[in-house]
Amino acid sequence: DFDYSRQDITANLYLPLHRDLGIRFFTRLGGVDGKYGRQHQVALGGIGSVGGYAYKSLLASNQYAAVNVAFTLHSGHSVYTVLWNYGNTWDSADYTNYTAGLQDHGVNSVGIGLGDDDARWQIYKPLADGATADWMVYVRFIDF
Repeated sequence: DFDYSRQDITANLYLPLHRDLGIRFFTRLGGVDGKYGRQHQVALGGIGSVGGYAYKSLLASNQYAAVNVAFTLHSGHSVYTVLWNYGNTWDSADYTNYTAGLQDHGVNSVGIGLGDDDARWQIYKPLADGATADWMVYVRFIDF
């Protein structure tokens, strides 16, 4: 029997630097508390959280943080992007302190993106200590 709550905070900010140039920041923090099953733990990895790592491959825990930064150039219908991602999961007894695990070692990745208004190719490289993983390629369909 499960009796738990989940809290998530999301912040998204786009800063235009020029007519066709900008930086996008996307941050998510959150966690679960109470009596929860393994399927209710939070895990990161993959597109939308930390690119370059397999889907939900980062250790599942009860707290998480993910930060994505994209430097974007629009040229006609084309979009060129330089990407950086950070993610971390941790166990915390203090369920109200979402940033308690940020001082622990998280994982990073860098990438590049190319696309248009309908689809984007994104290629990421994990940067974790000792990571030997190859580049990962994602295709995102934006509009059908």
